Amino acid sequence: MSSRSGESSGLRIESFSHPTVEMPYYHVRCRLTASEPITINGASSGIAGVEKQPALFRLVGEGGAKSKGLIPDAGEAQVLIRCDWQPGKDYEVQLDHKLPPKDAPVESITAAAKSPASGGYWNAGWGNYRPFVVSETQGIDRTLEPVDVSISFWLQDVTDLSRELRLVEVDPETGKQTEIPSQPYAIRRFEPSEERRPIPASARCNVAFLATVPAHGKKVYLAFHKNPNASAPNYDTDLQVTGQGEAATWENSLVGYRFMKGNGQLAEVTLKMGLDKTLRHGRGGGSAMHWNPDCWAPQRPWSYTHNWKIPVTKQMTEIRGPVFLQTTRWGSLEPRLPEVNGWVTYRLYAHNPELRMSSLMEVVEDVNILAIRNDEVVQDAALVTHYAFKERNGEVKSGAIGYSASAPDFWMGPMDLDLPWVCLYSPEGGHGLASVRLRHDFGHRYGKPATSDKAGTYLNCSQGSISYWFRAYAIELQVQRPLFLEKGAFYSETNAYLPCKMNAEKDSLVRLDERAEALRHSLSASSEVDI
Repeated sequence: MSSRSGESSGLRIESFSHPTVEMPYYHVRCRLTASEPITINGASSGIAGVEKQPALFRLVGEGGAKSKGLIPDAGEAQVLIRCDWQPGKDYEVQLDHKLPPKDAPVESITAAAKSPASGGYWNAGWGNYRPFVVSETQGIDRTLEPVDVSISFWLQDVTDLSRELRLVEVDPETGKQTEIPSQPYAIRRFEPSEERRPIPASARCNVAFLATVPAHGKKVYLAFHKNPNASAPNYDTDLQVTGQGEAATWENSLVGYRFMKGNGQLAEVTLKMGLDKTLRHGRGGGSAMHWNPDCWAPQRPWSYTHNWKIPVTKQMTEIRGPVFLQTTRWGSLEPRLPEVNGWVTYRLYAHNPELRMSSLMEVVEDVNILAIRNDEVVQDAALVTHYAFKERNGEVKSGAIGYSASAPDFWMGPMDLDLPWVCLYSPEGGHGLASVRLRHDFGHRYGKPATSDKAGTYLNCSQGSISYWFRAYAIELQVQRPLFLEKGAFYSETNAYLPCKMNAEKDSLVRLDERAEALRHSLSASSEVDI
């Protein structure tokens, strides 16, 4: 490689910059002058007088930053070069390039400048970072909205991610960097055996945090690591836990959720929000509100996850942190239905009212059934007087739950299996509880069709007793014709159970729908930035 003077090309550092959406690393903005077409082969940067390290670069042109290094015409171009600069130091950057013809040698040009007296790299105690960009795509202002990203690392760059990882938010206008509460979890290490080397060792984790991003906006977040001496962070949020194990109560500043002793299913929902209203199952409130997943086989009683006994026959794991609380319970639906396995996960985020629930049922042995259902939430009928749901075409339908002496049960269904949300509420009480359907699926692990029959969403209200909705994938309540579930079939769901303020006007349904849309179209995060 040869070094070339500025007779045909030149490079000048124009500014030092914080991470931005177009270049989510600390970088320098350079002006490149070329007297003929050139191709940039690579870049490097570092403190002046110290060996420079290879660096990512981007050319800036029409349409924003681009990663290709071809400058097809003579003239000037802007180049962004990664440089993890600290304040008040001399830095040097280098571009390696080729001039025509294709077999010409690689040449280099350099530029040097002193960094500003303030700003730059967040904290020199952390040796590296992974950037990612959070984007809002639905035109909704987001405040402290949950984001969950998966990040991978070389094992040599981490010691203990639960202790050393720090998440820094970068203000897109001012460049101000703020450490925010984060929660790494699902930490895994991959260290290949001797016979599999030279495959490098690696680590990965998920990181949950709360992001504030304006409508159609973007923001850069930096996950700092590589600090073996870091102490564990101590973040203060509004999450609180009382009680132990499956019977704990979770709270934040907006809501409280109590779970059933013995089975861990959702038992009570308390709306704070100036209401101080508690929702529970009817019939004395001694049972779970969240009733299933469940399955019913001929000549057997219904088999529900609220029949589970923990820890005697079922297993449970917990995650507690400053950003979210989570439990996962799993096991078969035995003793009534050992042919079907299930699991249920609950998660509550700080500063957010909804309880996120995921469940799965998997058929492990062939079996005949009469019904297989999920997303069933049961409430005291005395606490709810109205229903509402959103059709797939966007129409919101609502009405009063009507009873009569000849019809003490109010029944609707089957409605669409894919209703975006369904809600039971009381305008007089000012409260409601909705199921916002985030996603669901059913199929077979080997690509075969899965059984479905009369699939849909159902609403059932019994005067003086209970009111509830559920999603059925297959159900035979009258004819009782058996439905065959084949080994390998699965039925899964993720919903957000959303407590909400309600009234007799349409504005409360509008607010519910707006929140449901935000939940169904969450912020997107890209941890692999295309450079």
